[in-house]
Amino acid sequence: MFGNGFIVGAGCAPVDRSLFRSDMKIHCPLCAYRPHAGDRWICSPGCDTVWNTFDTHARCPGCSKQWRVTACPACDVTSPHNDWYHDEVPDEADCEHEENRELVGV
Repeated sequence: MFGNGFIVGAGCAPVDRSLFRSDMKIHCPLCAYRPHAGDRWICSPGCDTVWNTFDTHARCPGCSKQWRVTACPACDVTSPHNDWYHDEVPDEADCEHEENRELVGV
């Protein structure tokens, strides 16, 4: 577990599960730190449950509190939890393949 528990903030917010697709990558929106399976956050202030916030999209499994922000263990800055989820960016080969496909039939 990292200092300060890494989850900070107050209040609950509804979760739109459609925002979290399986092809999304998770990383800090500020420093690009990618959380590991063993990383842990703490529900504080709250019930003090320790868990991986990305397993539950920031909903505490102990008290069901929905956190709106998540602190980064690397840069120690809090960001909106939803901002940690990023669409996968295609690599250059995929982009070139798309360009070539668009040129076919011209």
